[in-house]
Amino acid sequence: MKRDFLKGLGLEDGTIDQIMKEHGSSVAAFKNQAKQADTDIEELQKHLKARDTQLENLKKVAGDSEELQKQINDLQAENRKLQEKFMPI
Repeated sequence: MKRDFLKGLGLEDGTIDQIMKEHGSSVAAFKNQAKQADTDIEELQKHLKARDTQLENLKKVAGDSEELQKQINDLQAENRKLQEKFMPI
């Protein structure tokens, strides 16, 4: 929001100052929410990568066990679906 717009509406300087202050507070709150969402996304990405690493390690240890291999593959597929849903890149 610009002061010139508010002046064009015929508002007084004191009123414009109050409006700008309130608008600034609202914008700051939204910026904080966006920053927190970015932090949450980064944290979820780290967790997902850790899970993928664990699954890969488990797959190596599992060897020939077909049932365990199937479970691992199912978990990997589920991880991919979640990754596509929450991190479409």
